[in-house]
Amino acid sequence: HGRTGTFLAAIMIREGWVVNDAIEYIHGGYCNKAIETKTQEDLLEQYYNLIHGVVTNESPNQLLHKA
Repeated sequence: HGRTGTFLAAIMIREGWVVNDAIEYIHGGYCNKAIETKTQEDLLEQYYNLIHGVVTNESPNQLLHKA
């Protein structure tokens, strides 16, 4: 659930969705238990930031090891 939902949301984000909308859609249309952890949500935020050139303190690689 968690990894699959996170991956699906990442694809949606790549296609132009904002993070919260992608997460809500996955929860409603795929599975309410998908994207299970705060770390997975943080990873999606970092991915969104990476795509849009926003610089943050934590790298996506650091979050991948936590997810």
